[in-house]
Formats: sequence, C-alpha cells, structure tokens
Amino acid sequence: MIVVDGGSSDKTPDLAGRAADRVASAPRGRSRQMNAGAALARGEVLLFLHADTRLPEDADARILQGLAESGRAWGRFDVRIEGGNRLLPVIAFLMNLRSRATGIATGDQAIFVRREPSKAPGASRRSS
Repeated sequence: MIVVDGGSSDKTPDLAGRAADRVASAPRGRSRQMNAGAALARGEVLLFLHADTRLPEDADARILQGLAESGRAWGRFDVRIEGGNRLLPVIAFLMNLRSRATGIATGDQAIFVRREPSKAPGASRRSS
C-alpha cells in the first residue's frame, strides 16, 4: 500500500506510516498524487482509492476476475455513500448509473487499472 499525501496538515503521513508500505508526498492535486503513487508502485494492477473509501473483503479477487472477464484495462467498484441524509443512496445510484453509461469513474468508486493497458486481452497498439 502506497499513501501519497498532498500537503495535508492533519498528520496523514504519520498516521499512514503505521499501516502503509510506503508514504510519499506530492504537490496538491489528485492526478499529481495518483501519478506519484503509480510511479512508486511495482504491481501489474494498480488500485486508486480515496482514504475514506472501503473495499469489499474480496476486492483483490474481484479486481482480477473483473479484468479477466471484461478484457478491459481498467474497472471500478460501485460507490455506496453512508450517512444520515436520505438522498445519499440516490446520489450513489446516479453516480453508478452514470459510470456504467459513460465509462466515467470517480475516485470514490475505487478505480483499478492495469499498469500496461496493452497487456489486456484484445488490446491492440496503435502505430502512427
């Protein structure tokens, strides 16, 4: 597990250091932090996860199975939003529906991706 902190003031690096394999810093901005973490990762499949997102217990198996069955280079989990507001499940439903219809995913949906998309079954390389 790699945690990348974007300059928070809440002692995230100290807290994360207790559980993470590696803690790094990057400039603020989601893409910068994701790229910094990806550069440090050594696995063939990368999982990008918000700190407040929980995965199902069998997430690793579901990720590998989903990539194998879909033939795609990436995937995501459905989001479920907890809280007291009755609209939160509706918001989660609409986020998941949009994701299925458009292929757009948010970090709250726990995005996973092959390091080398060209290794996905059926992937082809473009030549210019």
